Amino acid sequence: DEIIYSTIAESASPGSGNSTNSTWTYKYEDVLSLIENKTWSDDPDATVKPLEIVSDSNGGLYILGSVTKPNNSDYMMGMGEDFLGNTLTVLTSSGTHTRTIEIADASAGYQAGANTEVYRDHISVSSSGITLINTAKKAFLVDSNGNISTIIDEPLVANEWEQVDQLRSSSFYDGSFYLQHGGDILRYNESGVLQETINSGWDNVAHNMGGGGIEFDVGQDIIAVAEGYSRQGGSNKGYFYVLEKDNNGDWIKSSSLPVGALAFGVKIDPSDDSIYISGEDLSGSDGFVAKFKKSSQGAWEQIWYESH
Repeated sequence: DEIIYSTIAESASPGSGNSTNSTWTYKYEDVLSLIENKTWSDDPDATVKPLEIVSDSNGGLYILGSVTKPNNSDYMMGMGEDFLGNTLTVLTSSGTHTRTIEIADASAGYQAGANTEVYRDHISVSSSGITLINTAKKAFLVDSNGNISTIIDEPLVANEWEQVDQLRSSSFYDGSFYLQHGGDILRYNESGVLQETINSGWDNVAHNMGGGGIEFDVGQDIIAVAEGYSRQGGSNKGYFYVLEKDNNGDWIKSSSLPVGALAFGVKIDPSDDSIYISGEDLSGSDGFVAKFKKSSQGAWEQIWYESH
């Protein structure tokens, strides 16, 4: 069974341990010191900020990190630090450190900046410990020995906010990695060889300035897709839809169903073929979780909705 961990908080302080109130935290200086042969790793002003955690089938933890350092610009303007690179830290299920390596420097994103290096769901791991990591413009596979191979390298464009061909969400299912590339979902084997290009059903061109992208989860002949918002009549509404493979092997998109104000989490439950969507409630101050199932007529319907 998959183990789900929340994003690591940035509240670790010098001398802190490996867990506080069941939330995984790290002393940043300790993690930083594990990065070998990197010029910026010796910078006393640099800080490793853990961003995402995923686990493999054996309970090993894979932590995507961001390395930043303060700059002299106005922090209130959102430019108080410079982004230096991303890291991958691997721990055993008991918390023993295996390795920390640099995955990408600032050039892997749009341009060096504090918040452009990664989004949600930019790391996924196979059952054999191969990790897929993607930034805004590059995608890497890291094997169990720490060897890195690049599978996508998009050129930077003149407009740093151009996101038509952005990389964002990824998932691993049944021997394949699935990776959003603009309006497509690309399926790769564990060697990084492209196996299939799937039309995601998401209009990446219309949303290129929003940068929201999509979140998705993969199951048996089904891909559930959630998007943060859909601009409809000037109001933002979250929605989700599914792609299902028919008898001819074609992916067929269902109708889109509105849910909440922002939909940014999606999970398929194979035990009863249901789909869970999470996000921000229409109130703007609460979160929500909704459950959907397919009716006897073949249409996806909302079973329940809870906000809190």
